[in-house]
Amino acid sequence: MSFSLGAVVFLFSPGRQRLYFFLHLLFIAFVLLWGFVQFELFRPENIVNDWMGWRQADTQSIALNFLNGRFNIFYPEVNWAGPVNAFVETELQLYTGAIALMMAVFGEGEWPGQLLSLLSMIFASLAIFYCLRKRFSLWASILGALSLLSFRGVVFLSTSVQPDALAFLFCVLSFVFFLDYIETPKRRTLLWYGLFTALAGLIKPTALSIGIAQGLMVLLINVHLLRRPLLWATWAAVLLVIAAYFLHAASIYNTYGYTFGILSGGDSKSPKLEHLIIPWIYKDLIKQCILWGVNIFGIFGAVYLLIRGKIKEIEVALVVSYSMLCLAALRYMHDEFGEHYHVYAVVLGVWLFAKAIDDIQVRLKSRGATLALVLLSFFAIIGHYTYQANQRLTYGRDDLKPLLSLAEEMKKVIPSSEAIVIRSAENSYNKFWRTVNNFEDPRLFYLSRTKGWIMANDHIGVERIQKHWQRGAKYYVEYLNERKDSGVDVEFYQWLQAHAQLLYIGQNGMIYQFQ
Repeated sequence: MSFSLGAVVFLFSPGRQRLYFFLHLLFIAFVLLWGFVQFELFRPENIVNDWMGWRQADTQSIALNFLNGRFNIFYPEVNWAGPVNAFVETELQLYTGAIALMMAVFGEGEWPGQLLSLLSMIFASLAIFYCLRKRFSLWASILGALSLLSFRGVVFLSTSVQPDALAFLFCVLSFVFFLDYIETPKRRTLLWYGLFTALAGLIKPTALSIGIAQGLMVLLINVHLLRRPLLWATWAAVLLVIAAYFLHAASIYNTYGYTFGILSGGDSKSPKLEHLIIPWIYKDLIKQCILWGVNIFGIFGAVYLLIRGKIKEIEVALVVSYSMLCLAALRYMHDEFGEHYHVYAVVLGVWLFAKAIDDIQVRLKSRGATLALVLLSFFAIIGHYTYQANQRLTYGRDDLKPLLSLAEEMKKVIPSSEAIVIRSAENSYNKFWRTVNNFEDPRLFYLSRTKGWIMANDHIGVERIQKHWQRGAKYYVEYLNERKDSGVDVEFYQWLQAHAQLLYIGQNGMIYQFQ
């Protein structure tokens, strides 16, 4: 019915309205085409041998545990914390819960999570377009929203099994509704803002950095809103809901002893004081901010607006909030471990680009010049997307043939019902950052569909292996043989030889069965 009405409006409306209607349809068609191309051409066939494969394997494992075990998004289970009750302290598992429901209908697979991430980015682009269109020209809004689809973090996360895309969508919606509220305060708008902000923060706490920007926006744009009790109540409600959930998550750690490092235990993403004065860390951070955050379109917009003296309240607020996030999570965000954290700067990059295009368009004297600007920007977006999409095919993918081969050997000799112990290649402590390190590599567990415990590379001696053996572990797996061949931890391998039978050894690793 709505489509028919739109067709009538298109056919009988004045020329300018018909053009606008056509351009809106063309924009939506491009977004959908982008989604199709991403899903069909740039979706990895194997999430383990992919960018952030470690994180993707953990995410998919949690979803599979919901599907095949206890479905409760408040009690997520991993595969490396024991064969039963392997509950872990982590963010609200709305994303993995949705994947599990999809797999319950369509069967097991990695594509449901990839599709959910893709849809999140599609809707984020549409929401950004709505936001820009209320404030800038149609061309600036279309180009800004299309540029979002070429940002590196968006291209990568849109086909990745990680919750960041869904959190980004809610973060975008939080920004959109709050900006509407500042300009036209309405209770309904504020309630929607509160809902989306809470969801974003529950899924990924880093998304709460948008709250810093919003607080600054109130101070700089409409300070009188601070007199409204409902605004304070909304902020308080968001924080209370998130605090309540993370206190619940902390109770999981206190009961079961496993965490992804949210509130309890685990590693720290923040730097120590001495790290704040190391120049090369900031050099690496700036590189990551450009590549994965504001991107070349945001840099262009920032330079142009600075020259024109057009940097105003919203841009300042977004820059401050992003800078504070970078400092708070400096350990991760300065290198490849935190590339996905920079996705929240996409809002800033898109806004700067769209505002610059809008200002340039106003200054142009002819339709021909405007058309040239639009075409130049459009082809720049297409070119940038093509480069990033091709990067998606290779970046972050290591030579994991040995890992995949070892997983196949595990499937041959280890029943999925048996508890195992896997040795991680990572250490349990990072000396440079002086923090506990997340060493719990889930990939072999995921590939072999097994559960059990994991030991860090620097766990020396027999105490831990004896503990897991006594708790019911039946097999021991070690990826590659570098640790054993180096002569490290002789006591451990002597104990292993005395208490277990060697089932497989090769250049890819070894598998033992406890006697």
